[in-house]
Amino acid sequence: MTSSNKANFNPDMFLTRAERLKHINIPDTTDDRIIVRPNNEAMGFKYNCYVPSLENNGITKDLFDQTVRECTKICEFVWRKKKLEENAEYMPVLKYILFVAIFFVVVSFLLLTILIYARPKDDDLLIVAIICIVLAGTLTMFVIIKSMLSKPEFINLEAEIYTRLRAYLTQQNNSVYTSLGGEWRVNESFYWLELHIRGPTGNTRFALNLSLIHI
Repeated sequence: MTSSNKANFNPDMFLTRAERLKHINIPDTTDDRIIVRPNNEAMGFKYNCYVPSLENNGITKDLFDQTVRECTKICEFVWRKKKLEENAEYMPVLKYILFVAIFFVVVSFLLLTILIYARPKDDDLLIVAIICIVLAGTLTMFVIIKSMLSKPEFINLEAEIYTRLRAYLTQQNNSVYTSLGGEWRVNESFYWLELHIRGPTGNTRFALNLSLIHI
C-alpha cells in the first residue's frame, strides 16, 4: 500500500453511526444553547432534553418535543427509503432479457438435436438453430455489458437527512421559534440538535459548535 493510499484510508468509513457516536464528544447544554442528544442508533434524537427554563420564552415542552419528534421521523423516513432502494431489484428488465436468451439457447439445442438425429440434411433447420444461438449470445452480451456499465444511484443517507433537517428547522424557526427568541441549528453530521436562545439584549448569543473529537 502506498503512502498516498494510507493517507486516504479512513477506518471510520466501515463504522456505523452508532459505532462512530462512541468516539464523539457531544456538547453540553448551556444557558443559551439547548443540546438535543442523539438516540442510541444515532439516527434520531432523544425526547428527554427539554429544559423547563424554556417556558420563560414561551417554548413549551409539547412544542419542543414535537419539533424533536419530527426531526427523528425525518431521519427514520430517509433511512427506510435508502433500505428500500438497496433491497430493490436493480434493472429488472435485464432479468427478463436473460430469460429470453436462455430460451433461445434451449430452442437452439433442441433444433441441433433434431438436426443431428432426425433430419441431418435440413439446411433450414440449421439456419434457424444458428440464428437462435446468435440471438442468445447477443442478448447475453447485452446483459453483461449493461450490468458492467450501469451503476445504481442510491441516495446519500447523511446528506439527504441533513438537507431535510435543515429545511424543516428553518421552516420551524421562521414560523414559530424566531418570534419566541429561539433558533434551531443542525450541523452536517446531525449527531445532535441545538436550540439557541436569545439573551437579555435581544441578540442571539452564538455558541461555538464543538468539533467532532475522535479517539
